[in-house]
Amino acid sequence: MNTVPTPKRRLKGRSEHLLASSLGCEMLGVALSADFPARNPFRLLAVGAAEPRGALEPLLQRVRVRARRSAAAVEQGAVPLPWQERLAEAKKEQLVGLLGQLEDPRRRLLHELFWPHLEAERLRPLIEGRSEARDGAGGAAPGFDTVLERHAAAVGAMHAALARELGFAEGECDEVGDCWAVAHARWKAVVDDEQFWEYLTRRAEELGDYRLQVGDLVALRHELPTALLAYQVLFARAYETAGQGASVARHLQLLRGSPLAANGSAGGVHRLLHGIVDARLQALLAAARGAVGAGDERLHWKNVHEAFGEVVDSAEAAIDQFRNEFGLGEDELEGSFDEFANVLLSLNNGRIDYAGESRARALLASYLLTRRLLKLPLGTVRRARIQDSYENDRRLLLASGDSGVTDVDPGECWHCKGAPASPERSATVTMFKISHAELIGTSATYQVSHLFLAVPCSEFARWAHDGGHRDRLQLEWLPESCAGLVAELEAAEAEAEAEVAELENSLASREDCEKDGLRKQEQEAVAGLGIDVDAVAEGLEKHDAALEAAIAKATKAAKKRMEPHRARLEKERQAALEAEEERCAGWRGWRRFERVEFPLLVAALGAGFWTMSLPWVRSFDGRDDGSPSSVGFLVVASIVFGVAILAAIGLGAFLRAAVLRRPRPVGELEPKRDPEIAAIQQQLRQKRAALTAKADGQRKPLQDLLARVDDACREIREASARRVAEWRREVEEQRSEAHDRVGKLRKRLEQRISKLKGKVRNKASHEYPVCAALLRRGWKVGTKPSEADIVAQLRKQGVHV
Repeated sequence: MNTVPTPKRRLKGRSEHLLASSLGCEMLGVALSADFPARNPFRLLAVGAAEPRGALEPLLQRVRVRARRSAAAVEQGAVPLPWQERLAEAKKEQLVGLLGQLEDPRRRLLHELFWPHLEAERLRPLIEGRSEARDGAGGAAPGFDTVLERHAAAVGAMHAALARELGFAEGECDEVGDCWAVAHARWKAVVDDEQFWEYLTRRAEELGDYRLQVGDLVALRHELPTALLAYQVLFARAYETAGQGASVARHLQLLRGSPLAANGSAGGVHRLLHGIVDARLQALLAAARGAVGAGDERLHWKNVHEAFGEVVDSAEAAIDQFRNEFGLGEDELEGSFDEFANVLLSLNNGRIDYAGESRARALLASYLLTRRLLKLPLGTVRRARIQDSYENDRRLLLASGDSGVTDVDPGECWHCKGAPASPERSATVTMFKISHAELIGTSATYQVSHLFLAVPCSEFARWAHDGGHRDRLQLEWLPESCAGLVAELEAAEAEAEAEVAELENSLASREDCEKDGLRKQEQEAVAGLGIDVDAVAEGLEKHDAALEAAIAKATKAAKKRMEPHRARLEKERQAALEAEEERCAGWRGWRRFERVEFPLLVAALGAGFWTMSLPWVRSFDGRDDGSPSSVGFLVVASIVFGVAILAAIGLGAFLRAAVLRRPRPVGELEPKRDPEIAAIQQQLRQKRAALTAKADGQRKPLQDLLARVDDACREIREASARRVAEWRREVEEQRSEAHDRVGKLRKRLEQRISKLKGKVRNKASHEYPVCAALLRRGWKVGTKPSEADIVAQLRKQGVHV
């Protein structure tokens, strides 16, 4: 049974929650929610927005009476929306409050903006999407009729777009279409229509309320595009949370490409875009805070910065999306990541354990993190603070107070220039210096200053130092000295792949052309012979069909002739079986007598013999007691009776063996083969052979013609095969040349890497400029001075040792 696949639920049933959320914008000081088009009192009254105030009073009273019963009673008389089932269930108090908003002129004007000003009978089919209001293009009648129809068409298009989008979100349809583009285009026409705003101004004058100012209409016209475009931001955020990247990109494209974005509301559009940025930043902040967990305990730098690295990677990916997909510039993103950077910096400075031997690696990790944070779009104040932390980490890493080295980048590998340092792979050097020594008697006391230095080392340098025992070198580890070769190698590989693909396509194309040409040449060769191959093949098929028909006819006739003989043989066989069955019936009767009736007869005779013999024995003996002579006679008589019984059994066995034989197998009852049937079968075989020989004689001329065609085409095929083989050989040679070029570049890269490995192994860590400068200043590598170091320090201080 075929089944229709169910579309994916993109928002997983969150439409109700989505419609209850805020749009993030205001109109006339009223914060709008996503369901505000449905929270329109004119919809509950089922009248147009142009209905006079006097005509509304009885309608208001009627709806209030319904509201006393239930909210469902109010909805029964309201104009239904195509997306109404997605709304949260309303309460009676909420509906009564909506009706009360008509007393506020500002809110009433807002509701009139988003509801058609048409007659009541035209509202339902328009809102439900069963009819369409005219756009009012060309041939408009005098007055405001065309303007109001254009406005009604925009309202209906907005409801249709909402219904379509919510159906798509819930998986009820697989595409949205251009419903949003249509809605934006129609609202664009309304926003640019001066007659509509003149009409709305006249409506405001008819209300005659001092709370409604002239500037309110100007603000309403300016805020309308932002409110309409806020739906794109709302759905983009929801799809972003659900991980639906394609739907997010669709709404962002609608947002930036909408004609409404050019109606003096660029600032509002940017604010909406920043709303999406803020939503992404909140997720990044949560990830940053959750990266190291809660509490104030000190954490190992490696665990913290691995999590920080993933968070910063996500932030950089988000920035790329903001710039490339959202189209936000540097000035628009400036300061957006201040809070994010502040959280990471606070966690970096407050949670990492900088004590002990891990201090150097922790400082290097902090330095690399702050350098990445400086690349984010930060504000001036936040950038200055992170810059201070960055410089402080740099001073500590370079020990600038003692070494005086300032022109070294601690984030760059010391062994391989241009390769980024890895805190985990970097070497740590502990250095000491005796700051003061004093001789007291025969013993000396001293004070030692320690420095924990990180010699920056890259993944490549550590790999090279360890002997390079890896199956495959990661190209991102390589330093800048190999960057050119790596780029050249990648370009050569791409070029070789493209060249090989082109060669294979060209070979396939030439082979196809050769096949077409081969067929044409074969047709020309056959035409030169004057042989109609199709007619010859058809003649062969006819001969084969005629032969099969003649053989079938002869077989059918032979079977018809053999049917009487086979019927007679079957009758004979059946008669033999019946005779055998009768003979075996007597045998089965004897077997039953021998197994059942004969033992019963013997037992009865024995019992009668004993009964009849006992009085006779008593009379013969003359005594009534059981004397030995009478008992002996009975024993002898029993033996004689038993021998007689055995003789009778033997006689029965003899008679069974002599007279009644075992049933014969059914195969022995089959009649002998009828010679007439054998003669008919022999005639059939001879006729088949004759028909086959005759058919072969008739087919031979046709086969000879086909052999001539095959001989004519064989040379053409062989020549074509030789050409194709030559082409394939050329392609293989060119493919080999392309691979050789790549191999040479790869060999050059391997030689360059081999030289770098040699330099890495020969480059000692104590030659790092910071270590070298400290060694020149009297610092030594290690944690504890030797006796010779103490003596040298005492002599340096003028103490005679």
